[in-house]
Amino acid sequence: MKTNPEITARIKKQGFLGKLTLLDPKKIAKYSIKKMFKRKAFIIINPMSWFISTLLPNWIKIPIMTSIIKREA
Repeated sequence: MKTNPEITARIKKQGFLGKLTLLDPKKIAKYSIKKMFKRKAFIIINPMSWFISTLLPNWIKIPIMTSIIKREA
């Protein structure tokens, strides 16, 4: 999520994959406030990250995540 200049630069560095997994801060804030007033706990994850984390087998998932982490380091 683009929350400050440092994070924005990291997202841009990730290229297409970074943009694909990007969440809109305004939408997340709006949704979070609604859930807060309903006293509901929740976790927000974008569809691409959910897909990678739940549907793909580890032998595909690990190289993808390793590549992302290496680019950020």
